[in-house]
Amino acid sequence: MTKPDDDHQFNNTWESRKEALRAKALEMGFVMAGFAPLKPPPHADALQPWLSAGRHAEMSWMMRAPEKRADPARLVGDAGVLMVLGWFFLVEERANDRDSSRGLIACYARRSDYHTLLKEKAEQLANWLEEEIGQPIPHRSFVDTAPLLEKPLATAAGLGWQGKNTLLVTKGFGCQLMLAELYLPLPMAPDTTAPEAHCGSCDLCQKACPTGALDDDYRIDAGRCLAYLTVEKRNALPEEFRPALGNRIFGCDACITACPWNRFAPAPSDARSVPEERFSRALTEWAGFDEPTFRNCFAGTPVERLGLSRFLRNVATALGNWQHPDALAPLRELMQHPSPLVREHAARALESHPNKTD
Repeated sequence: MTKPDDDHQFNNTWESRKEALRAKALEMGFVMAGFAPLKPPPHADALQPWLSAGRHAEMSWMMRAPEKRADPARLVGDAGVLMVLGWFFLVEERANDRDSSRGLIACYARRSDYHTLLKEKAEQLANWLEEEIGQPIPHRSFVDTAPLLEKPLATAAGLGWQGKNTLLVTKGFGCQLMLAELYLPLPMAPDTTAPEAHCGSCDLCQKACPTGALDDDYRIDAGRCLAYLTVEKRNALPEEFRPALGNRIFGCDACITACPWNRFAPAPSDARSVPEERFSRALTEWAGFDEPTFRNCFAGTPVERLGLSRFLRNVATALGNWQHPDALAPLRELMQHPSPLVREHAARALESHPNKTD
């Protein structure tokens, strides 16, 4: 039978290992690290009503096993802890972003794919812990790769709160974190302090949304969100939202950049956290991309998974929004594209162009 003093020493040992693991994560470049319990995180009960209202749009995968998504114990079991890791990425407006002749890609996608980077980092962290303990750990790591409520879990782990823009908001880094999770079947205690929401009466993110997708506090209508429309939607873009795209080709940073908590973020210490200028190019150049050029330009970035047809669908829409005479020639070229999706958007852009000739 274990004596009370033995229990105390056992708990202290795992608490020390937990804090050493947290320190190692920060040393590796993560800017925040917390430990969430394996139970439904804050606001998990809002998932099913959100799904039932159809606010997930065409993301049918979110309907699969919602009870597992709402409770991490159903995914990994109820023994252990879920480490939530935050990686800082800079979201800032560049000089070219306001130039409607150039395509605009969301800041997180103007760099190597964070899925690969954070997955590697999480696995390296687990390997370090295995070496410290001296035995293998049947862990699992996730970066948008499992049915988890990542932002609520980050709240449960003490990293921040889910803001009115539905993103994780933190006092130290604003809305500028990418998340990874590391499941550890070890007797580590979860962190016990979940921060309160500090959005208050601020609604700048909601006002900044070009389509009114943030029509309710802490809720989003995905079918109206430009990030969803440019990235996730598989077929034609709704005509009512095409003008709101402006020059956006992939994603939207409007509700992120509007958040005043971003003012407190430090300068990035890792070059991979800074968006690259090479992803800002003239729409007329992008309109001429073929499959090899597209792959060569975007290989290893989040844009790659968009595929050429949807990329050119978005480019055609942006060319129409540009409403400059120089947009006419590339739109006419896109009218000859093999993809019906591209042809339809080019035709509609030409039809509404103020400089078109009959």
